Amino acid sequence: MFYALKTQSRNLQLSPGDTLNVGKLFHYVDKNWITSSLWPPYTWSVFLQPIRTNNDAEGWHTRINGRAGQNGLNFYLLVESLYQESRNVPLQVTLLAQETLTRRQRGKTEELQGNLFLLWDEFTSGKLSSRALLENCATLYCEYNKLRFNQDADDARYDYSSEEEE
Repeated sequence: MFYALKTQSRNLQLSPGDTLNVGKLFHYVDKNWITSSLWPPYTWSVFLQPIRTNNDAEGWHTRINGRAGQNGLNFYLLVESLYQESRNVPLQVTLLAQETLTRRQRGKTEELQGNLFLLWDEFTSGKLSSRALLENCATLYCEYNKLRFNQDADDARYDYSSEEEE
């Protein structure tokens, strides 16, 4: 996708200075993120990845604090909580090996996930351009966040006029 965006950027109507800056940006990203041996794309890209956030870790952290009954655990309560948590590890390892350990997701999150994977499938099969993929992903997330937070996203592509008439 990066190289497709780089190729498409050559068709932009930019001033000579902006063209130079866009070229520098693509060179930097290519050198430091795409072809770098320090941070190859598989270490940071969430493309085709079902888990794209650290929400699972944050949930675990909240659960540990909740079990202890307070935030800002002292060392001894933390050690006891971690010991209790460690007792679940053998079961979790077994469930992972059997591929039966599941994540709990809200219905809207699960729907977003399914729609995102459909878009990725269309992109990888060549049915969607990189631009269309990004636009569709932006629309998906705008709608998801609108439902989730009960407010509109500040997105210039979104036509709010139809909602004002309702």
